[in-house]
Amino acid sequence: MTTKKLNIAIVGLGFGKEFIPIYQHHPNTNMYAICQRRQDKLDEVGSQYGVEKRYTSYEELLKDPLVDAVHINSPIHMHAPQSVAALKAGKH
Repeated sequence: MTTKKLNIAIVGLGFGKEFIPIYQHHPNTNMYAICQRRQDKLDEVGSQYGVEKRYTSYEELLKDPLVDAVHINSPIHMHAPQSVAALKAGKH
C-alpha cells in the first residue's frame, strides 16, 4: 500500500519555523513550502531548514497546485481570513 505524502506549506516563520523539523521527520508529510512577507527572513529560514519552495505572497502560495495543506502561524488577526482562503483554495 502506497501512501502519498501530504505537501505542507507553513505560513509565518517566527514561531512557525519550529514546526518545520516536525513535518520533515513525519513519515506522511513533505515539508514543501514556506511563506513569509520579508524576503530576508524567508531566505534565512529556507536555507536553515533546506526548504526550496518559498513564497512572500500568501495568495501565490494558495495558487500552487502541489500544496495540499497550509499550517498557519501568522499573527492571530490573520488566522480567520487566511484559514477561509486556504479552505476555499482546497488547501485543508
